[in-house]
Amino acid sequence: MTTSLCRRILLWALVSTLTVAAGPSTALAEQNPRLDIGIAPYYSTQLLFQQYEPLRAHLEQVLQRPTYLGTAKDFRTFALRTRAHDYPYIITVPHFGRLAQVDDGYQPLAQMKAMLQGVFVVKKDDRATTLADLKGRVVATPDRLAIITLMGEQALTEAGLGPDRTVRIVPKPTHNAAALSVISGEVDAALVWHSTMASMESGIADDLRIIGTTVTLPTFVLFLAAPEIPAAEAATMRAAILGFGETDEGRAFFRRTAYGGLAPVSADEISHLDVYLPSVRRALDRP
Repeated sequence: MTTSLCRRILLWALVSTLTVAAGPSTALAEQNPRLDIGIAPYYSTQLLFQQYEPLRAHLEQVLQRPTYLGTAKDFRTFALRTRAHDYPYIITVPHFGRLAQVDDGYQPLAQMKAMLQGVFVVKKDDRATTLADLKGRVVATPDRLAIITLMGEQALTEAGLGPDRTVRIVPKPTHNAAALSVISGEVDAALVWHSTMASMESGIADDLRIIGTTVTLPTFVLFLAAPEIPAAEAATMRAAILGFGETDEGRAFFRRTAYGGLAPVSADEISHLDVYLPSVRRALDRP
């Protein structure tokens, strides 16, 4: 991340509910309305903006609109802002995307093709070899509203371990923060997306070992448009997003992130996520 980009992020974080990753040229800003895209905070702000900068730049160039990326401090805040239609467009985790579609009328545009699976990791020299070995121990997870966390709690329950009863759950802001808390010795194990280690600094993942997995879901990241966006504009945005995967920058993006490429998505294709919606609704409705 450049020094200029870091300054932009810090300044905007102090004065706005959105954290801006980058800005357009002055000429472009004067000619066309800005395009705001909210990204669910499944990684740290810095990592999210580093990853998605090529997509931001692509959309700005293709659509000829000054394009900004934003996020929130946690999953709950992001979901509530989505519910309030604060974001014209969102790049979000699958169950939040399905919730936005079902409850708030957001229009599905596209999806990342990566598979979604959680893995439980411990230090290489830890005594644990199965999930059952985590009884009485401490497990770090992403945000309690993250779908990987919900999947992980299901896996622990199926292994005979009651989350917050026989296993203590310690939520962390992001997947990489959960993994790093194992390295630091703060917790015994962590639950993260199976490709998280690939995004970490070289050598860190080598100190971790997988002892269990969650179920696998065929939906990773979803792109949606708010219901206020006209159908023609949403269609143009969909084409621009899908076109990113056909560029050299897009292909490099998918090699780095392991996000699997882009594909169109329909409402029917993500109905399997409905099982997670009651838990999310209850959490969001609590004060």
